[in-house]
Amino acid sequence: MERGNELSKTVATFIVQRILLDNNGLDYICSTVERFYAISSVLSNMIKNNPTQRLIKHIIRSYAHLADKEIVREILKENLPSKMKEKEFINKLDDSSKNG
Repeated sequence: MERGNELSKTVATFIVQRILLDNNGLDYICSTVERFYAISSVLSNMIKNNPTQRLIKHIIRSYAHLADKEIVREILKENLPSKMKEKEFINKLDDSSKNG
């Protein structure tokens, strides 16, 4: 997800998003700390590299699906990428990204 052109990153992130949308996929990703942190760190690194609006939308939706798990929600409260909390970043989002 971190390598390749913008299209391949977007497709890879979309696939992860769809896996997280399924309860079995979400359970699998969140069943070990290593899996969760692997996905979380990749998403975080992608945010830091000034992604396109389309990619941002899939990253935000992936985080939203991860947050469906209560324990993960608590972890994300403390570990969400700081860039996602910046007013400048939020102002750049289109309406569909803001609404999830």
